[in-house]
Amino acid sequence: MTSTYNVIALTNIAEALGGVLLDTPTDELPVASSVEEIKKRNPDVLVVEIASDLEEARRNTRPVTVKKNTTIPITKK
Repeated sequence: MTSTYNVIALTNIAEALGGVLLDTPTDELPVASSVEEIKKRNPDVLVVEIASDLEEARRNTRPVTVKKNTTIPITKK
């Protein structure tokens, strides 16, 4: 059964993968797994091939700056 959360996850997975791999040097990027091999080892699991454009991820990502004098409030229990 496909839930709304699964659909949203599949919709955003390429963007998420690009964000994770964004700062990885090209020579250290992981080698893609064989989709067919994964399907054989996991017949009851949904296996989806994912492609991510790292150049697009770089263009769409902006660095976040946090000021050193910023404090984060902690809720006391």
